[in-house]
Amino acid sequence: MSIINGVYNNLNFVELQRQQNQLFELKKSIPIGEQNSIICDGCVIVENKFSITNEDEYEFLPYHHKDSNVVIAGDFRLFNRCELLQLLGIEDSTQLTDSYIVLNLYLKFGNEFAKLLLGEYNVIIYNARTKELVLVTDHTNSRPLFYFQDTEKVVFSSHLEALKKSTLLETSINLKKIASLQLTLLNNNNCETYFNNIYYLPGSTITIFDAYGNKNTKKHWEITLPKLRFFKSEDEFTDEFQSIFKRVVTDHCRSSKNICSLLSGGLDSSSITAMAAQTLFKDNHRSLYSLSAVLPHDNTTDRDESYFINLLKFENLHKEFINDSLIGPFDSLCNITSHPAYTSRHYLYKAFSDRAHNLNSNIILDGGFGEFGPTYWADERLAEMLHSYQIKELISNAIDHKKLYSRSWKSILYHDLIRPSLPLKLQALIRGKKTLTLSNNLDLIRPEFRSAHLTEEYITSLKKYNRNLSDIRHSFDARFNCFNIIDKVLLNKEPNPLKPPQLNVYQEARYSYPFLDSRLLEFCLSAPNELRFKNGYRRYMIRVGMKGLIPNEIRYRTTKEPFSPDYMHRFHRQIGIARDAMESFKGNSLVSEILDIPRLENYLDLKMTSNKCYTKNDFIGMHTIPNAIYLGSFIINNT
Repeated sequence: MSIINGVYNNLNFVELQRQQNQLFELKKSIPIGEQNSIICDGCVIVENKFSITNEDEYEFLPYHHKDSNVVIAGDFRLFNRCELLQLLGIEDSTQLTDSYIVLNLYLKFGNEFAKLLLGEYNVIIYNARTKELVLVTDHTNSRPLFYFQDTEKVVFSSHLEALKKSTLLETSINLKKIASLQLTLLNNNNCETYFNNIYYLPGSTITIFDAYGNKNTKKHWEITLPKLRFFKSEDEFTDEFQSIFKRVVTDHCRSSKNICSLLSGGLDSSSITAMAAQTLFKDNHRSLYSLSAVLPHDNTTDRDESYFINLLKFENLHKEFINDSLIGPFDSLCNITSHPAYTSRHYLYKAFSDRAHNLNSNIILDGGFGEFGPTYWADERLAEMLHSYQIKELISNAIDHKKLYSRSWKSILYHDLIRPSLPLKLQALIRGKKTLTLSNNLDLIRPEFRSAHLTEEYITSLKKYNRNLSDIRHSFDARFNCFNIIDKVLLNKEPNPLKPPQLNVYQEARYSYPFLDSRLLEFCLSAPNELRFKNGYRRYMIRVGMKGLIPNEIRYRTTKEPFSPDYMHRFHRQIGIARDAMESFKGNSLVSEILDIPRLENYLDLKMTSNKCYTKNDFIGMHTIPNAIYLGSFIINNT
């Protein structure tokens, strides 16, 4: 990944020698790769070169446009190049870089240019005439930007690790943020990182710093609930869905190297992989490499998704299987330096990234986040039928649903009919209590540590915030609820990494999420609820949308094995590493102050019984223990 570091000095701190010293320090925090740099009237920017697209080969950033006295840097992969070039009246060429397009948009439209961009990007612009630093993030924050600001300067970077190591600022572990871990579903919109005075910029925002130290942040894109559309038939919907989905996946495959995709055998990943395989085949028979986590050859007791993975067949699809029995949840503890909250299955993402690098690929298509769009479950659909007196349709769907998902009538009546019909305040209270179960019962952060760093008012505000979040799905209208989740959860999420960073950023393949594309989100939001839940099927939209593209056996499946099919065995195999880490925690006063180590020690004696979180012990093994080990390692690695 490209690393961009920079300093923007306030009006009274622009001496050349000072900037030259800053440039030297910025370069030190990017230890590898080809570096380019610019000093321009109070702003210093350093960027290394990392190519993804064919046009990237002609990028030279940062670039100083001398006629306008504007400097541009950034990390770009635009999905609407053709439309933007048409808007600018410029003919396309493989030597025409994305940064050139963005620069010309800025020169023509000023700060309104950000509203025109579609893709995965961050943008850094310094306008020496107006003395403004302009920072822009895309709508999902796929290329985050971090910054530190004091009375003299703004120090910014595309990588938190590079920023916190910079000698141009002083920082320390943000104990308040540590104390609020697992108390809230989101970040409470304060944009704090786990380091004091270092913040991230929210997604889909444009932030402007002026020469007097003022900062102004505003959204350049927000999701809106589109007008409800009705289709003449399911076939009409299928045709339109596949047309948009094809365009989206084609754009996400924009790369000069091979393309990989995750393939778990489930509905979401199979849909992405199938569309990508067909799209790439039409592009000069390009290959697609799927990456799947399967059981090691010596494991004959557990079940994986091999059967469904092998159902998907295309001439240009080459299947790669990850089954290394040695990797596990406690790998790479020494690399946990910028963030303490990783998924316990991060070892798979590292293995996928390493395999992609060996396959000469820098893009991995991921079917994640489909639940925000075409694979929204729409469980509230049965309650909607009840309250709109569609009794015949309700009975038919409930009977089909019970058979398909092996649910009891008690579960369907309570969860799908009675609870959604309760008064909103009671629903929020029930959901709020459920939300706090983890922190109340299984959380290993000491209550006295929380009390020392969080006021009662702050804890109360977090609980209220959780209840407000839990109130998102308060309507019988699945379409409206899906919109609320996108607006309040997806577009406000913190830029959490999937795994600890690798030492060599050039081996980092980028994960790309077609289901998060704004075009697909907006199209799915326009569809009626009848296409979200039908004939007893949840996630009906993607099932009908992929008609003719994936086997029906995948399209209509209702079960799924875990993402890591043998997590339990990997956890038990590496429990010694966790015990060693716990012993090291005992010698660190800060870790001992934060974590309940005696309780962690007791938890380490528990045994998981399955690869799913059906029991308390399984939940502790998959979440509680790894969370504690990662947090303790984060503290030790930063003290």
